Parts: sequence; C-alpha cells; structure tokens
Amino acid sequence: MIQNKVIVITGASSGIGFEVMKRFAAEKSNTILAVARRIDKLEGYAENVIPFSCDVSSCEGIDALFGKMNELFDKVDIFYANAGVPYYEKFDY
Repeated sequence: MIQNKVIVITGASSGIGFEVMKRFAAEKSNTILAVARRIDKLEGYAENVIPFSCDVSSCEGIDALFGKMNELFDKVDIFYANAGVPYYEKFDY
C-alpha cells in the first residue's frame, strides 16, 4: 500500500477520482489535496483530505491549483490527473 505520501487528485468528487481518493485516504499517513469544481462531497471527508475547489479546464484554474500546492507542500509525491475536458475537432488534414 502507498504510505506517507503527498497526493494531489483532480476530479476527486465523483467517479473514478472519488474512488481513488477514498483508497489513498484510507491510509491515514497520506495527505491528499482533493481537487474538484464541487467539493461539497469532500468537505469533512477525512482529516488527511484537503478539499480544494478548482476548475482545471482553464489556465486560471491550473495556476490556482499549482499556487495552492506550493502554499501547502514542499513536494508532491503523486499527481493523479483524473479530471479532463473532452476536446473535439474536425479531422480533415
């Protein structure tokens, strides 16, 4: 099991991101920055989970996330980039 790690998980409020966050949080020695647009489900989840409301689909959101990471931690051991935005484009070249 993964222990004593600083972990950042985007898309942590639902689906796969939430399930991964729960597993990492079960090991109390881990510290998790749980990132999602809606963090109501994450508030008070566990002492080792820090909810952070952020939309990582924008440059401003990414800057805010990295600012928060730098504010809280000296280093990040695991960055689980689970959130994403579908990108569609006409493929005609």
